[in-house]
Amino acid sequence: MYAEENILGQVTGIDINSKSQIIVFHRADRGWVDPMPEEYIQLPTIFIYNADDGTLINSFGADEFIMPHGLSVD
Repeated sequence: MYAEENILGQVTGIDINSKSQIIVFHRADRGWVDPMPEEYIQLPTIFIYNADDGTLINSFGADEFIMPHGLSVD
């Protein structure tokens, strides 16, 4: 895991899961651009934080999204 993975980009959704953890969906190092890129974002786009102390529990979603927006946790 390298430093850029822990920096939030444009946040597009926040929710709380059944464990009271905070889930953040963001665009990592990509901003909104026109025309839409064709490449996937190479950094993790989903972060899970401990709601009590804010520590990062997990991150994933690299190479899965082009321009993420919106989040629903079920």
